[in-house]
Amino acid sequence: MIQNKRLLLGAAGAFTAIEILLGYLLQTADTGVKYLSYASVVLACLFCALFFERSQAYAFTQLGLLCTVCADYFLVLSEPRAQLPAMLFFSVTQLAYFARLYLSDPSKKRRAWHLYTRIGASVIAIVATV
Repeated sequence: MIQNKRLLLGAAGAFTAIEILLGYLLQTADTGVKYLSYASVVLACLFCALFFERSQAYAFTQLGLLCTVCADYFLVLSEPRAQLPAMLFFSVTQLAYFARLYLSDPSKKRRAWHLYTRIGASVIAIVATV
């Protein structure tokens, strides 16, 4: 993790500037769009690595970002697109973010509500796709 506040501020500024540039290029470029969009996801994952800490919240966040990078590879860069591995990686992403939110909430009532809502939404999504 970056300890120096100046370095951290500089890294955050560079990250923001690069993401804004990538966003602009995504809207205006005629070619290479898939590489620009993938670079944006990879950059976010790498930027998160700058904040490494030994905590569950960090581990689940980084896992979610890594799985997003993998899923986007299968959807954006691979030829032909491999939708099944992409969806599996996105499923792990959603589970990682759920675990992060669930474990970081001190309220048992909210945690239970979050759990039941997630299960209900998942069941609805599965039934709708069948």
